[in-house]
Amino acid sequence: MNQADADRLLEMLNGPKATPQTSAVQTSLAPLNDQLPPERTDENYQSRQSPPPAQQGVQEIYATWGPVYRRLGYHPVPITLSTKACHMRGWQEPVDDDDFKKTLSQYRNFGIGLVMGSVLPDGTRLAALDVDKDDYMPLAMALLRQPTCVRVGARGVGIFVRLRGDIGNVEFRTKSSDVRGGIKHSELLAERKLIVIPPTIHPDTDRPYRWTGPALHEISFNELPIIEV
Repeated sequence: MNQADADRLLEMLNGPKATPQTSAVQTSLAPLNDQLPPERTDENYQSRQSPPPAQQGVQEIYATWGPVYRRLGYHPVPITLSTKACHMRGWQEPVDDDDFKKTLSQYRNFGIGLVMGSVLPDGTRLAALDVDKDDYMPLAMALLRQPTCVRVGARGVGIFVRLRGDIGNVEFRTKSSDVRGGIKHSELLAERKLIVIPPTIHPDTDRPYRWTGPALHEISFNELPIIEV
């Protein structure tokens, strides 16, 4: 994350009236290489990330986990197998309980993603900072004060946050002489965009996405860091 992007994210984190300290952005990345929380390996935790034993093999991921996240007030959608996308018509719009039950039946064996922008009980909105490049992960973790709810796929991380204020989707790019507009390395997913979550199978690795700390459904929404403008 370059200086301009780091300043921008710091301003979001500290609010419009804050004056970010440049030294915080210029902190050496060397000590931050291990900032991801350790992967959880205890048996009880692993069982909560996978479908119940009766559904092993069939992997009814969406049918199993969709209701869990909907009960928490989030917006789950089915992820087409071997992709990172939802191809259900109108997936960006919330559905009522009856239509949601229909999606569980129709897409029961699909993966699961969450559409960003769900309004939380404190008035903030659910969002995620999607860091595509491993090189930018340590600084993103540091700027968000070492968040614990982090999703990992093939590379980079997805960090769940709360948004307060008028802010939409934001792309962070590095300048490039070869690519017009620069190269995107991170994106703040704020509204009408989705992020794939465990235990969906990643299309490139053929292995499940995983949580490196508590899963989103295991924590209270107020444990998520706030980005405010």
